[in-house]
Amino acid sequence: MTTIEYAPALDPLLEISVPEDWLVGVVPEPGQRLTDADRQEERLLGQLLLGSEQPIATRLGFVYYGGLSSDQETSTPDNQISVRYDSETEQYELSSMKAKTTVRTVDAATDWINDQFHTVETVVDTYLVVSEIGADIHGLGRTGLRGLVNTFETIAAIRDADVETLADVPYVSEENATAVQTALADVEASDGGNLTARERELQSVDSPLILDLQEGPVAGKLVPSGASEPKYRTDGFEWLGTDR
Repeated sequence: MTTIEYAPALDPLLEISVPEDWLVGVVPEPGQRLTDADRQEERLLGQLLLGSEQPIATRLGFVYYGGLSSDQETSTPDNQISVRYDSETEQYELSSMKAKTTVRTVDAATDWINDQFHTVETVVDTYLVVSEIGADIHGLGRTGLRGLVNTFETIAAIRDADVETLADVPYVSEENATAVQTALADVEASDGGNLTARERELQSVDSPLILDLQEGPVAGKLVPSGASEPKYRTDGFEWLGTDR
């Protein structure tokens, strides 16, 4: 099972009470998981990538898993809040789809993260609806769809905008804008009942995970730097990666 050591300064943020449909996890440094692999060649590659120093993860990811997919082509974009702790400056570097900042205290980081949860959810939920209807609109590609969502953020704002205003978004024509508004007129708010198998399983996660940037959520053990025992452990999920 994968074991990841992380910076203790991240600990208070791992204990944030995340909203429903969110999860939090430590993001390993590049090659960090390989140093714990079963295969010798992978361990050697991890050591080559990391050098002689013991790898310590310094980044967290808060992930809204609505629309989360293992397929990079269909996975929902911009569904994360990222936190990186810079030990040299003792600062937290924070970013989401809509904002970016640096703060010095964990309390300030916590407040900023809590403010971003609703913003990210709103934009992702809008993207899921718009991308579904956009699949049937000829000539409206992913770039145009994302432009609409990033510009207007909510279904209501897209519905209420003038067609000419929608068409100001790059890669969106007046014809496509009209088709989007026509399709949205029949869209009801989602009740969250149509969860994927992945989303249903993630609902049962009650502790931080390991968030591999390429593989997604991974079961394993999380150990604060300097501790002798894991503080968090998550396993038993059918599609979460375990040992390499």
